[in-house]
Amino acid sequence: MDAPDAADRIGESIEEQRAERRAVDRFRTRAAIAIARLAMMLAVASLGGDNATRAALNANVFVVDTWAFYGLFSWFELPGLG
Repeated sequence: MDAPDAADRIGESIEEQRAERRAVDRFRTRAAIAIARLAMMLAVASLGGDNATRAALNANVFVVDTWAFYGLFSWFELPGLG
C-alpha cells in the first residue's frame, strides 16, 4: 500500500466517522424534541385533569350540602317531633 492510498483510506475512515456522528446527533436531537413535545402535552393534560378533579369535588360538596339541608328540614317534619 502506498502512502497516498493509506492517506485516502484514513481520510475516508474519518469522513465515515463524521457522517455516523452526525447521524447519531441528528437522531438524539429528534428524540429530544419528541420527548419535549410529549412532556408538554402531558403537562397540559395534567392541568386539565386537575381542573376536572376540582370541579368534581365542588359538585360533590354541593350535593352533600344539599342533602344535609334536606335532612335537616325533614327531621323537623317528622310526626311527633313538633
